[in-house]
Parts: sequence; C-alpha cells; structure tokens
Amino acid sequence: MTSAAIMIPSPTSSIANLSRAKITIAEIVRNILAQILTIASTMFLVSQGPSHNLYCKSLLMSRAPWLCQSTSLYAENAREFPNSFYSAPPMSEIDHLVVGAGLTGLNVARTLSDRGCQVTVVDAETLGAGASGVNGGQVLQGFNTTPAKLEQMVGLDRAKRLWKNSISAVQTVREDCVSFDLRWHNGGGELAAKPSHMNSLHQRAREINERFGGHFVLFDKDEAQARSGSKRFFGGYVDYGAGHIDPLAYVHALAQQLKSHSVNFVQHHRVVAIEYKPDEGLFHVVSRCRGSQHIIKTRHVYVCINAWIARLIPKLASFVMPVANFMLATYPLGRDVSSVLDDGACYCDSNFVLNYFRKNEFGQMIFGGQVAYDTSRKGPGVHILKRDMLRVFPQLRDIGISHYWPGLLAISYHRLPLVGEFAPNGFYACAYSGHGLALTSHVGDSLALAALGERENLDDLVALPRRKFPGGSMLRLPLLLAATSYQRMRDIWC
Repeated sequence: MTSAAIMIPSPTSSIANLSRAKITIAEIVRNILAQILTIASTMFLVSQGPSHNLYCKSLLMSRAPWLCQSTSLYAENAREFPNSFYSAPPMSEIDHLVVGAGLTGLNVARTLSDRGCQVTVVDAETLGAGASGVNGGQVLQGFNTTPAKLEQMVGLDRAKRLWKNSISAVQTVREDCVSFDLRWHNGGGELAAKPSHMNSLHQRAREINERFGGHFVLFDKDEAQARSGSKRFFGGYVDYGAGHIDPLAYVHALAQQLKSHSVNFVQHHRVVAIEYKPDEGLFHVVSRCRGSQHIIKTRHVYVCINAWIARLIPKLASFVMPVANFMLATYPLGRDVSSVLDDGACYCDSNFVLNYFRKNEFGQMIFGGQVAYDTSRKGPGVHILKRDMLRVFPQLRDIGISHYWPGLLAISYHRLPLVGEFAPNGFYACAYSGHGLALTSHVGDSLALAALGERENLDDLVALPRRKFPGGSMLRLPLLLAATSYQRMRDIWC
C-alpha cells in the first residue's frame, strides 16, 4: 500500500475508538462542569473584596495536600541523609543563596562552588521534593517545541546554540551517572500514535539530524511495534544519546558531591519574601521554620522553585501554570512479558496529551500520563492511569501496581523555559514544560556564570519568547482546559 492510499478502519477499530471517545468525553464533561463551578465560586469571592481576591490568588499558587500524600517509587528507594548533612540558616551576610534544592538550584551551586564561591542552598522541604525528584526519569535533548519553531522564535544561530547546549546537558547527566555510580539506561524517543503523525515526526527527527547535530534513528511501524511490544504504534525514532535514570537518586548523589565541596544545605526553611535593598546592594531573604523567622542577607539570590515561583516573584504568575502529572510503577514484569520495551529505551507517544513509559533495572514499568491543571482538586485515580497503560500494553493486565504518585511541574505558554533576572544579581528559572531533567544542568550553569560576569548562555535563554496565559487569574484554567479538551478529541479522531 502506498502512502497515498486511503485507509478504512476496521469495524473493531472503529468500535474501540468509539469506546475510548465515550470514556474521554465523559471525563471532559466532568472537568468542564467542575471548571464552571470554579469560575462561579472565584467570581463570587473576587466580588467580596480584596481579601477574598488574595485568597483566590493563593489557591492558584498553593501546593494541594493531595500532591503530598503518595510515595513515589524513587522515594521508597532513596537514601536517608543524617541531620548532620544540613546546616542552620547563615547568620551573617553571604555571597550566594540558592532558593530551591531541585536540579536547577543544585546546578547553580555546582558551577559556583567549582569557581570557589561559598554557596548556601535553602529549601522549604527536602532535597528533590519537587519535580526534580518525582518525574518520569527521561533525559532528552532539545526543548518542548520543534527546531523549526525555535528557529522562527530566536533565529537560526541562537536556535543552534540553544539546541547544542541541550545536547551537552544530556551528556553532563550521563557523565554524572557514571561518576556517581548510578544506573544509566541508553535511548529515548517518540512513537507515532497514529499513521497521520508519522510524516511530521520523521520530518522533525531528520531536521534535528541535519541541522542541529542530532543522531536520531528513524524506524517504521514493524520496528516500532517490535521495540515497544505494543501494536498501538506506527513508527518513530530513538536517540541513543538520550537515556533514562532514577531522578531522585541523581538529585541525592549530586547533593552529596556538593556537600563534599563545602556547599551548605538548609532544609524545611520556607522562603516567604525577597526584598532587594539598592542602598546596601543586598537582598533580605525572609524564611520561616516551625514558627520562627530568619532573615538571610545575600549579594546574589537564585530563585529555583519552578511551579511555586509566583510566591516569590509575583510578576511571573501570569506566565507560569502549575500542572500535575501522574505516574505509576508496576511490579517486575517477568519473562512472560519481556518483549515490552525490549530495546531498553524510554519513549513517549505523539499525542498532545501524551503517555510516556520506560522499564527500570528491576524490570518495573514506569508509566506516566494524565494531567490536572487545577491542582486545588484531586487528580485522577490509579485506575485511570492503569486503564491508559493497558490500552497501550494489554499484556500487562495481570501485573500489579506497586506505586502511584503525582508530580507538580510548571509549563509556560510556549512550553519553553522562563529564565531571567528580577533584580540586579537576582536570578530565576522555571517552566521547563517536561524537559527539565537535562535542561536544568545547562540553565543552572548559565545562571551561575551570569552572576560571575559570563552572560552569553543566559542571554540566549532570556531571548526565548514568553507570553501570558490568556484569561487572567479567573479564566486561564478553564481556557486551558477547553484547549486541552479539544486536543484530546483530536488525539482520538484525527
């Protein structure tokens, strides 16, 4: 059959599509009704005056309790740091304070400590408690956009530099894993969920190979199904420079190295305010712990708290959207289903609301998907995500689920990182939009170098376009839900 042939779906595939559509439509209708209630209640509270309006804004920026109630597979296997690992907040003036002990903050600290600077890292919780420690573990080059779009946004030369630096960031993580004696699994790619996705998927891979230094391996339907162990895919590509890891183990190993290089870590201290004092050339950073308040004076501050960044830099609230994503881990698959992901790589599918999956060294499937844009409401249960997994891998129906957990990430309108300065010597980075496990290495390094007077890489990142989410504080959630619902319908029918 040629590529121009008309494909008529079989009756069974049409029935399956209808069944999937009914389930998805029901979910969409429920979400839309919930959003109508959200709009109504929010408008009522806003009408009641400034104090209620502030309360509404705090809902958008707070961490929902249900996000903290599940233990990830990574956390169960993680090392415990003794109390001696941590320090008290510094009492005297310091040069460099990093807010947030995720991968962006740790990479800022690494570059600064390598240059002989004294650094303190403070976090409201523990090491890697945010997206850095609960993500899907996929270490991929590039950004959450196509090379062609990136070139249109920033020009060819800058786009090439940005992409090259993202490839170097992947290599940094890989080399770190070797240095830290962590398991690195080769390969990361994308699988076409529909025949209509094949042309654009392969075109993007060829463009990366020809113009941006990639080495993607393209394959057809038969190879996609052999590699994945699923009949749901129609082709794809894999990049053997990419890979997958246990992200929390990586966070902890990097922190351990930094501690040996005299970086100080302060945990359970929530930074609640940052004020720049121009006459002093200092930041006064207010943190709280168990009811007590501390003021840390620092010449440089780096705000690396991703989804919660609007708490400290309110002007970013319209540019950043916290999003919950969900993951499960199965028990080890065993030999009966060893053909699942037999090539050892990690993959995502090509849908807008995508699934992503990999097997770890213990043979467990780690499967992610589903999204919740309104993090004040509880997300989908484990049965929803398991249903999604069984659509892709029906042979796993008898395999039990060992862990299920949410993770809070941040997205921007263009799905590109937001990086910049909010005051002289005050830096921030957030909204990696699903590509943070590698990019944090480059971005953290760029922030630190800029503080030391080397701005080229930071200037490239600052040049990435940004746009406010439409709708303001009341309507942006419903508008985003409507757009996502439309894309989910396209995933089913187009």
